[in-house]
Amino acid sequence: MTYVMNERLSFLVTQGISRNSTELELEVRIRNFVASVCYDNNGNKTTDNPASVNLGDPGVLPYTFSDVANKFTVVGCDDLALISGTFRNKRLYSGCLSLCFNRSDVGDRSGYCQTDIPKGLTYYDIALFSLFNHTGEVSSFDPCSYAFLGDKDSFKFNDINECEDPNLNNCVNGTGYCINTPGSFQCYCNHHYDGDGKSDGLGCSEKASPFPVIKFSLGTEFRIK
Repeated sequence: MTYVMNERLSFLVTQGISRNSTELELEVRIRNFVASVCYDNNGNKTTDNPASVNLGDPGVLPYTFSDVANKFTVVGCDDLALISGTFRNKRLYSGCLSLCFNRSDVGDRSGYCQTDIPKGLTYYDIALFSLFNHTGEVSSFDPCSYAFLGDKDSFKFNDINECEDPNLNNCVNGTGYCINTPGSFQCYCNHHYDGDGKSDGLGCSEKASPFPVIKFSLGTEFRIK
């Protein structure tokens, strides 16, 4: 599974200003980090990158994370993420669960999850969890979890066409071909060839003729006296 996502994403913060009983709102866009956790085939963590942002003392800098323009997003197939923050010294939480069990499950609405954030947050941190530590079939195509707060219009889930790059697929060339599918690809053999179409599998072998081929020779015997 392949996602197109910047390492750092932007999100919007809102500044409320009161002048002569008139409320004004200004939006500022700043760049943000992505929380990530990766696992090996045995379910052991190989990387763990947390993410948190503090906008400072609201009495000094009257900024809050916009609950209208931003979304909390989780990307992965075995992931639960929580975002927690503070508002007027109260701890607030929101979370999202993203599950899929094989490549074919991944599509426009599978493989990631988005949810709203509490209003008025001035600080947040992200906690990432995995139900099965990305073991089993999921480990073959999705070893990592990602979560971030970002502008809801800046994140796009894009399916990469693995068939366009031979380094992204294991289909044989010449006797077979690759077909792109949502979140994955399939290998096939050309007409008159059998196999699974995979370079690391059965490959593609020419089909046996339905008619047996019999080879024989005609000889002439000479006797000389």
